[in-house]
Amino acid sequence: MNAGHGSPNGPPPDLANLVDEACHRAGYPSGATLIRHFANAVYLLDNAPVVVRVGYSLAAAAKARTALTVVRWLIAKDFPATAPADPPTGAEQPLVFDSMGQPVTVTFWHYYPQPLGVGWPGTDVLGTVASALHELPTPPFELAQFEPLRTMTAVVRDPAARLALNKAERVWLAGRLVELRATFRELDSPLGRGLIHADMYTGNLLWSSTADHGPVLLGDWDSVCFGPREIDLIPTYAEPRFGTDPATVDAFVRSYGYDLRQWSGFQVLYDIRELSTLSALIRLAPTNAASRAELRHRLGLLMHGDRVTPWHGQ
Repeated sequence: MNAGHGSPNGPPPDLANLVDEACHRAGYPSGATLIRHFANAVYLLDNAPVVVRVGYSLAAAAKARTALTVVRWLIAKDFPATAPADPPTGAEQPLVFDSMGQPVTVTFWHYYPQPLGVGWPGTDVLGTVASALHELPTPPFELAQFEPLRTMTAVVRDPAARLALNKAERVWLAGRLVELRATFRELDSPLGRGLIHADMYTGNLLWSSTADHGPVLLGDWDSVCFGPREIDLIPTYAEPRFGTDPATVDAFVRSYGYDLRQWSGFQVLYDIRELSTLSALIRLAPTNAASRAELRHRLGLLMHGDRVTPWHGQ
């Protein structure tokens, strides 16, 4: 399966072989099915209830180590986080491989099959989870400070971005990134600073059991860091861009207990969130027609200041 050209910010050329090699090193049976490929590649092992996450940015290994540390601390605090699956061989996670001179990071996580005929946990549940996370004490370890659009900045600077973006698009994005990052530095934080998930939306919630549909677990901790808690709220406000009923935003507000729209910094965070959704599309666009089309769609709307026209799922 050829998924890319080995760019520092793009997928390695043979993800399937790398997953098999990682399974062998970890002691899991070989054979896995790709279930998602966007910012990361996510596989489900064919013969074990384990999910394999493959990261291929230069920062993926450091992110994975942080995610594992944070999740283990959260679980010890009885916070509902998805749990890592420790390799039977005792191999230490994350596993790091070389692919055409670029590091590829692999981690293993428990698989939580979702109940049939039951929808995704809603924004009301997400608000409760976000509130619980923000009420936790400061962790006893160092975390990176939140830096808006860091990944997006690296992607745009990568020479491989020329395969996905024309000159006018690159110039516009570079200027917009500078503008938003500078404006962010001037914001206050009514909710204060602390441990944040930094990619908190309903797509990262999972039912923990097929029997009773709960409790709900929060997964995908690749972006976890220390920063203003407003960062964990803004993704829900951006969900209507993907066609979600705006009433779900109000449900989140009631559950969390604070409406971000009353804050003067709301629009800045909203624009940052929307722009950040382009990073994975830029990585995948050179080899994936659907990602290329959606990139053109979103970028064209953003360049023309359109905050209303719906986007498509990716």
